[in-house]
Amino acid sequence: MAEKEGEYNSLIDAILTKYGNMESGLHDMGDVKVYFSAPAKKSQPTQDDTRDLKLPNILVLNRCKIQRAGDEEKLAELCKCVQELDLAENALDNWQEVVNITSKLPSLEFINLSSNPLHLAPPLETPLANTRSLVNMDNVQRLVLNNTKLCWESIHSLLTVMQRLKELHLSLNELSNVTPGDCTHGNLKLLQFNNNQVRDWQDVEKLGTMFPELETLILMENPITTLGSNPGDAFPNLKVLCLSETLVDSWDELDKLNEFPSLTEALVKGIPLLCVTGKGDKAEKQIRQLVVARLGKLERLNRSVITETEREQAERMFIRKFRDGDERPTRYDELIAKHGNIQELAKVDLSPRTTYDCKISYDNKSYDITINVKDNVRQLIKQISAIIGLPPNKFRVYFASTDPSHLYNNDWFRYPNRLLHNYKISDGDTFLIECPS
Repeated sequence: MAEKEGEYNSLIDAILTKYGNMESGLHDMGDVKVYFSAPAKKSQPTQDDTRDLKLPNILVLNRCKIQRAGDEEKLAELCKCVQELDLAENALDNWQEVVNITSKLPSLEFINLSSNPLHLAPPLETPLANTRSLVNMDNVQRLVLNNTKLCWESIHSLLTVMQRLKELHLSLNELSNVTPGDCTHGNLKLLQFNNNQVRDWQDVEKLGTMFPELETLILMENPITTLGSNPGDAFPNLKVLCLSETLVDSWDELDKLNEFPSLTEALVKGIPLLCVTGKGDKAEKQIRQLVVARLGKLERLNRSVITETEREQAERMFIRKFRDGDERPTRYDELIAKHGNIQELAKVDLSPRTTYDCKISYDNKSYDITINVKDNVRQLIKQISAIIGLPPNKFRVYFASTDPSHLYNNDWFRYPNRLLHNYKISDGDTFLIECPS
């Protein structure tokens, strides 16, 4: 039976509370269609109401005050097909209860224990790995232990009984160093290690020693400033490395990503070296080009694919940038060997044209005049007045374009405040002067 309100629950209690009161019939839970049979004449479900209860293969039971497994026989009956179990933000503080849960879920592949107070439990005893109660933990392939504040002793004990683990999440655990275990774990491909306190790259290399087949390493928001010497040696199979929001502030350190033999994707957002806040899209594009040009093996940068066109443009820009410098990065010589000497780009003025060379026709005479289309009609008339020697109130100005089909051909310039650019003036156009009788 469920305990009193406000007290801790078992996993069985939480399952019955969430799923046991659903009405009979077909229920669509995402991609999983689940059939439920409603308890007869009961307002609160009990553990006897589960005969026809069929659970989805993904159970999400966050914030349910779960502290223990509950009836293990009933748990085995209900959860034999459960593949993913999310128990984040509960009250689990005893490893034996975690073992009791996982031992009854033979299909379990994923378990999330984030934000449970497991740091209060004594470290999981490694000899337990030899007991039958842990047999199903070896099926787990993805384990999330974020914000559990676990010590390395407990982490290594878990790894010992989860030999098939491919994905491990250890973020937000305030880990300031790495303590390697007694054995390596060759199946692990992804390690999420965000928001810890590791500063020394030597500790990061220990992760590479522990997980020699690692392909993805997320180090976001660790206070790392340097990558040490020969950082790629510890990560021969690493394909994706995230250094976003770390403290890397040197091009020399970022260039060391070229030393990772298998690296194809890097995430480096928010590092001091590349911060361009307030400088606009153009500056951000130039920064990205510099990174692309320096890291020639990358296929993706900050989750965005690097196309061959982008790479070539970035590398050519890099050559031009450092052509006349006294100190050139090592990458410069490599790109010169690839592209040769790149000519400077022609400087093209793309600003709109504002002046045009036109004619004035007055009294069978022709005068040259340069028109600024930013002026208005009043200013044009004053300019013509000074050339032909008549006061502005003694003549009218008509427009004669070189294009016979021009919209304003033969128009009288009668609106003094109208800007000249509205008339689409071109070189060679003529202003006809007439003096009213």
